Amino acid sequence: RWAYEEGITLTNNADNLTTAAKQLSVRETLLDADIKAIKKSKLPAADIALILVSCGCRPGELFKVPLADCFDDYFVGGSKTEAGKDRVIPIGSDGLDAYQRIRTEAIGKGSDLLIGGYKGSHVYSNYAKREWKALMAEIGREGRTPYTCRHTFITNAIRAGMDLPVLEAIV
Repeated sequence: RWAYEEGITLTNNADNLTTAAKQLSVRETLLDADIKAIKKSKLPAADIALILVSCGCRPGELFKVPLADCFDDYFVGGSKTEAGKDRVIPIGSDGLDAYQRIRTEAIGKGSDLLIGGYKGSHVYSNYAKREWKALMAEIGREGRTPYTCRHTFITNAIRAGMDLPVLEAIV
């Protein structure tokens, strides 16, 4: 437009452009029925999945959270923000019982990490390769990754009307 207004060009090509970006991919999420099935599962991986779906942190981050930074219904941690501050990550209702179970167990064991109270693998890569896959097979959602929980949290938060600046601060 500027070139047209300044007489540099004879046509305003801006009118022929669109600003809508093509979406490169669709993020998979877990459905409400999937979350209900996870809640019914007796597999240890279900607790981790419920925590992830209800807090939106990156799966690998959850396995590194210091127990000292875990409180009744939130933890402080994750990757630091651009300002160099840790994030306060609240635990939603879907995963609060699982979080409190794992936290209580970790406290009882004297663990340094929250994940010390988890009855499965304490290494994220092993969890993702073995335990998560078994959980997804049990509920019939093969092909999903633990990161799907993060997408599910973000999608559900937006649908529930969470303010975007609040959501950004959490995730």
